[in-house]
This record gives sequence, structure tokens and C-alpha cells, in this order.
Amino acid sequence: MLVLVLVLVLVLVLVLVLVLVLVLVLVEDFQGGSEVLENHAIHIYALDKGNSNYAIVSEGKNTRSTHAGGFAFGYPLSATGVHEGVVYAGYALQGPTQVGVNVRGGGNADALVSYTAVRAAAGVIASTVAYTVPDVYGVKIENGGLGNNASISRNNGLYISDLSNGSSNRAILSLTSAASENWNLFLSGTAQNWIAGNTGFGGNSTAQRPPARVYIQGGTTTVPALIIGQGTTLTAPVNGAIEYDGINLYFTIGTTRKRIQLLD
Repeated sequence: MLVLVLVLVLVLVLVLVLVLVLVLVLVEDFQGGSEVLENHAIHIYALDKGNSNYAIVSEGKNTRSTHAGGFAFGYPLSATGVHEGVVYAGYALQGPTQVGVNVRGGGNADALVSYTAVRAAAGVIASTVAYTVPDVYGVKIENGGLGNNASISRNNGLYISDLSNGSSNRAILSLTSAASENWNLFLSGTAQNWIAGNTGFGGNSTAQRPPARVYIQGGTTTVPALIIGQGTTLTAPVNGAIEYDGINLYFTIGTTRKRIQLLD
């Protein structure tokens, strides 16, 4: 009888050990003094025998994943640098329309305040010594690679499709408050700008829904509605041009520049 009890206890212990191994896998660092060129905690070779091949599948919708170090995915294999959190290389994509990172989530009935597909909160962390980071970018878009024999017809830094699902649809919303060194738009590039729709300037409701190609809200006792800076008149007059040389105001009709008479 005692032997049977001991056997049952041993079996129970083995079952518990197996359950723990199945639930928890502990990977420790290499122990020893030899040089290690590459240290892989888990290495999964290419899986290509199935119709669909996945290296890791997690089906728990409420299960979170935590990773403390840098993360790289895509092909070819590329390790993250010490200055990078996530690296993606998408050179092995297929099909005529390819997407590097696709966010296809959607808000549900619990999202009573808002839903955000991608959120960037850029900042700097505390330090025991004072320091200044010259530039912090929430999102930074740069030129990508251009391989041999490849060309790009239109290089779009930011593309926003026609938004129509909301009662009100705003392609870009900026809430930066007015201050001497604050700008909602800071376009320091010298390329031309194109605005196809009506454009309003000002804070009233008419400026928000401009009735003309260009609408300018009226000025105040301290802020004028419009200022035309002093300049040099054109060598060759341009039809429709308005010019101010510091003394006179001109308007050109056809090829004839006419001085606008100003009365006191």
C-alpha cells in the first residue's frame, strides 16, 4: 500500500512538473567564458511547407505581450541598433499594392470617448543632469531607398484618403495654442503649395466654412485683416497682380500696371 501511495505521489509530481514546463519556459543567458557571436534565446527556421506558415500564433485576445528590448521584423533579417526600438524591413512583400505596416483595428462599443488607431507621444525622460534634445518628432517621414533601375512617379510623404464616415471629417486637426514660438503649420520648404478647396483665415464660423476661394476674417483695433509687404514692382507686369512699393499701391489689368488712387 505504501509503495502504491509513493508511486501515485511521484506521478502527481511529474504531472505538475510537466504542466509547469508547458506553461512556463525559462531561457537563461549563456554561462561561460567563451566568446559568443550570436546569442539566440529562440530561433525558428523558415517554415514554408504549409499553405499558411506562422512562426508564432497567440489566440488569446486578452493576452498581452511584453518585450523590453528592441524589436526587428521583416526580411532581410536586420538587428536593431541601440538607438532604435522597432525596425521593419519589408523587402520580401508581394503583390501590386504593398503595405509595410497595416493597422486594421476598429473601436467598439466601449470607446465612448475616442478611438485612436496609432498614437505617438514623443517626449524625453528624467535625468540626474540637465540636458536638451534639439528636436523631438512625433512622426518623421524621410526619403526611403531607391534601388538600381527603380523609379518613383509620385513620392507622397503623407497621404490621407477621402474621409467620409463621420458627421464631420477633418483630414488634419491641430490644437496648438497661439504663442510667439508656436505654429500649427510650419512649412519651411520652398516648394509650391496647392490648396484646391476654399480657404478661410480667421477664427469665426465663416472662416471655418469659407464662401469664397479665399476668405479673410475682418481685423481688430490691433490686428489688421491683411498686410501687403513693401516690395519692388515687377519688371514685366502680370495680369491681376497687386503690388505695393512703399509709396503707391498698384493693380495690373492685362499688361498695364495702374496706380490705385488713395484718398485721405
